[in-house]
Amino acid sequence: MSRLRALAALPLAAGAAGCVYLNGLYNAERAFDQAEQAQLLGRDSAAVAGWAEAEQKAERSWLMEPEGRWADRSRYVLGRARLRRGDFAGARAALEPVRAGTADPALRARATLYLGAVAVATGDQEQAILLLTEALASDPYVSVALGGVASQPAYEELERELREQLGGLLADVTAEVRLRDVVVRGPADSVAAIAR
Repeated sequence: MSRLRALAALPLAAGAAGCVYLNGLYNAERAFDQAEQAQLLGRDSAAVAGWAEAEQKAERSWLMEPEGRWADRSRYVLGRARLRRGDFAGARAALEPVRAGTADPALRARATLYLGAVAVATGDQEQAILLLTEALASDPYVSVALGGVASQPAYEELERELREQLGGLLADVTAEVRLRDVVVRGPADSVAAIAR
């Protein structure tokens, strides 16, 4: 009889494992969002702690089922958290497989956007332009990828300015700083400032 009970409990255990996995992803996303809010409120230490928590939870979620249904979302959150914490190689390692392998075009566009941010942060301006242009060209998902706050004309103006500056090896780093603001610090505030 105990063997029958054990077999009957297997589906329940499998379901519970799936819930733990999805709950971990939810908690990672929530920690990341709270860290972003903390940064906007000027609570930098809370933001840093939140990004660390998001990184830990997203990584744990991904490692539980690296080929599972939510693996790409887990890696996406992991990559964003690593980017915010300054781990650019780690961010790239998490985001590249999402960009290359996800079946979700909106998620691919967002991963591409953040890979562009990694390229900006590491000084690879040509790669940044390619990645950001790709993210913007993935319409209709570009609005989702940029949180609905950036426009193609604003980006094109920024790209043109950056290309002009690259000719002089960024003697005046204004364009790079503006681009970095858009993709690393967040598009909402930066794009509004650039549009003025």
